[in-house]
Amino acid sequence: MSSQAEKPSGTQTITTPSRRELDTAIARFRALNGQRMQRMMDTLTARQGDFLHLLPLLFHCNYPQLPGYVTASTPCGISGYAATEDTRKAVSRLARNISIRSPAVRRFPIYGLYIMGSVGTVAYSKSSDLDIWLCHAPFLEADELEALGEKAKAVELWAATLDLEVHFFFMDVDQFRSGVGCPISKESTGSIQHHLLLEEFYRSAFFIAGRIPIWWLVPPEHEHSYGLYTDMLKGSGLVAESEYLDFGGLESMPADEFLAASLWHLYKAIASPHKSLLKLLLMESYASEYPAVEWVSTQLKRAVYGGLVDANSLDPYILMYRKVEQYLDAKGEHERLELARQSFYLKANEALSQDSTGRSNQQRRSTLLGLIQEWGWGNRQLHILDSRRRRMLLSMIEERKEIVRGLRGCYQSIRQFSGEHVQTTSYEDQEVVLIGRMLFAALEKKPGKVDIFAVDQEKGVEEQEFSLCQVRMADETYGWCLYIGRIRPADARRRDPVKKASSLLEILVWMVANGIYNAQTHFTIETIHSILPSQELSRVMKLLDKFLAHNVHEGDSLDVYLSPSKIQNVCLLINVGEESAVTRIATQPAYTGRNDPFCYGMNQSSLVISTEQISLTSWREVMTHRYEGLEGLFECLCDIYNQAGEGQAKPGFQSHCLIPTRGDAIARRVQQLYDDLGRVFCTAAERQPRYVVRGERSFYIFSRREGVLRYDKAASVERLLQVMSLPIPEFSPVRFDPIALDGLPLPDICALNREGVVQVFAMSDKQNVDMFILDERGSLYFRRHASSQVQQVLNPYATFLEAVQQRYALAGGSAVEYHWVAKGSGNEYVIEKISFVARGISSKIDIRVIGQEMAPGRVAYTIYTDEREFSTMEDGRELFKRAAEYVYQRRQSGERYPIYVTDMDVPVSAMGIDSQSQLQTIYFLKYKDKIEAMLSTGGEPVT
Repeated sequence: MSSQAEKPSGTQTITTPSRRELDTAIARFRALNGQRMQRMMDTLTARQGDFLHLLPLLFHCNYPQLPGYVTASTPCGISGYAATEDTRKAVSRLARNISIRSPAVRRFPIYGLYIMGSVGTVAYSKSSDLDIWLCHAPFLEADELEALGEKAKAVELWAATLDLEVHFFFMDVDQFRSGVGCPISKESTGSIQHHLLLEEFYRSAFFIAGRIPIWWLVPPEHEHSYGLYTDMLKGSGLVAESEYLDFGGLESMPADEFLAASLWHLYKAIASPHKSLLKLLLMESYASEYPAVEWVSTQLKRAVYGGLVDANSLDPYILMYRKVEQYLDAKGEHERLELARQSFYLKANEALSQDSTGRSNQQRRSTLLGLIQEWGWGNRQLHILDSRRRRMLLSMIEERKEIVRGLRGCYQSIRQFSGEHVQTTSYEDQEVVLIGRMLFAALEKKPGKVDIFAVDQEKGVEEQEFSLCQVRMADETYGWCLYIGRIRPADARRRDPVKKASSLLEILVWMVANGIYNAQTHFTIETIHSILPSQELSRVMKLLDKFLAHNVHEGDSLDVYLSPSKIQNVCLLINVGEESAVTRIATQPAYTGRNDPFCYGMNQSSLVISTEQISLTSWREVMTHRYEGLEGLFECLCDIYNQAGEGQAKPGFQSHCLIPTRGDAIARRVQQLYDDLGRVFCTAAERQPRYVVRGERSFYIFSRREGVLRYDKAASVERLLQVMSLPIPEFSPVRFDPIALDGLPLPDICALNREGVVQVFAMSDKQNVDMFILDERGSLYFRRHASSQVQQVLNPYATFLEAVQQRYALAGGSAVEYHWVAKGSGNEYVIEKISFVARGISSKIDIRVIGQEMAPGRVAYTIYTDEREFSTMEDGRELFKRAAEYVYQRRQSGERYPIYVTDMDVPVSAMGIDSQSQLQTIYFLKYKDKIEAMLSTGGEPVT
């Protein structure tokens, strides 16, 4: 007989149950548990069944003869456990002469064993794993828990020999009830899903041994007052502490936890949709009822308390489906409801379109057949879904479309719940953003991105024969189509391709990434203008398979989505299908030292015809891109470094060229250039370096401007010198590829360049003196003088640079350095630093040019030549002609060799700049050349 309690709960009064009522509830839950045990045993082999029978005994006693034994002192003993007859028989099959006795302990250290998940349900299959909760006493010390953990690990290893995947999770129930120390598994994020993990436990946990959950004894109408009701049970003496475990109640649920749980299941559903989508939709249905949620576990308990004890009717997965079905049907979302049904069916892993005579799955087949009849599915629908299970390619493609639509709908519901119930400043709001980015990365289409089928990590397809056809696209470019089976070109026009792409590699990577390709896959290839031998195609596929297998990993953290997507690993395939084009170039007459694949032979041709890039990003995207020609390769390398981000570690990189004609040399050259660019631009050694590479008959100057790596093209050595002479805002040294310039000293000269120093290099032969001047920012001045007298050429430069230094202090007061350049015994150059001071020569005529801005764009000049002064005001257009004639007349030799300016002071606007802060020595040297040219020709004044 029930009695009236003293404490009310809201408008409902808590009544104290009789012991008979409690025993009835316990008996019903145990009966339901027994039916689920039998359903599970029906799916196991005899040896796997022995594992289940032995499981509690292994933790109740330490027997050296049984699996899992570590030491005799390992904590053991389960509250209230007694070995069953099935357990004794299982022991006898493993070891003889074992007398089962309970351990001599005052307090049992293990309170209970439970199996979580699909065990004993319609969703359980041979591939399902067993997550076992081992609930232990709070008095166990750290070393005791460690020893118990070693035993659990040994039991897991033994289970693996029986083809069972078992995982133990230790739990202190008191800590769990307070939200601390929740078990973390592949299906749970632990404490951030405390209540929802508990709800899943109550509806699906499989009791093995030990104490029962006190939740069994709380009637469904008192779920909202769980705490008060359990306090009453404990205080009344109706239940002893040694009988139960109190995991806590579900009276209230923080909105943040709902959001976190939904995000987690969406996260898992992206990679494993069949396994997680139904749970995700369940979270969505719960969220729609928040805060007055009708839990599935409460529905199950209500049925048990009503007298229904039937494992088929109360199958946790069917109850979960019913909850989702009710929610989606009420919203009229029939497309997502169909997706939920398909996910449920595929998770059950039972192909109903095929006959089965095995006794072990007849009950499950009968249950599933009843459901599909209710859903109105016919044989055609079953064949389509079972073909997905067999991984028929066309079915997989259609399935992906459905999954994408379903997941997008779930994400929109999560965002709506977040906006209505969660403050936008919470941590979970950031998770919403990150999950959105993950969803974008996984599902959104963009050019060159490879679609990955999210089908629970299964690999392989039933089809083994494919045709690859090169076709002319609507925009008159060439592309590729993939067909199932062997297709003739004439028939291809009448067939829809499985996949179409502008690049062959995009199709091949798509096949490898989705497990469509394997060693048995056979291709028929039809091309228009390229040739792809089957041997080369086979090598490409194996290489792609290896690259993706080594570098594509399933991620467990959302942290990668905190920052923009960056390239992490890159594979370049050079000249795929281009063997004939490369062979034509490579067979031209060779030229001594001209074996560079970028500048090959007498014609200086590039052996790089095309570049196929496969890149893996930090957002776990697989991208492809095709580049044409040598400049395409250079663009590719720039793109890699730019997408990796400035200041970041350079991405992992590999280069391959699989054609027989100089393929290895081409791949090594590309790898070398990639490494050189990384060394120059991804280290902190120099702030703004430039790097010069020769390609065909041109030169390519790589530089990073405003954080972007790019290149400029110079069509000749002369044009290269012009580009290097351009003024620059800060110090930017030039470094050269080792084989960029043959027989020229420029790479050696530039290697000595230092910031804030003007460096003069002089090199002479019998006819000429070459002057190279690197200014304080790295701009290069070059001029060839028709003279064999180095002193005669160098002296005016020294005088001029000394005057500029004194007037403007451009190099920070540093002295100008002078170097002598000479050719060594081979092709190398020897550079020697020398001491040089401008010498006063009695016959030398100093020429100073002074400029004054009269109006914007108009400068008046005065030229001082020792004793004479010439000016625009006095001489007008004849200024430079008269000054030059005077100099020639003053020369004792009477020779008309070039006139050199020794000092200059002109407004900055005359040199094309706005302020004095922009000044650098190269401006003065170039303007000096202009003045000297006007003096030599007698031309009009420059303005």
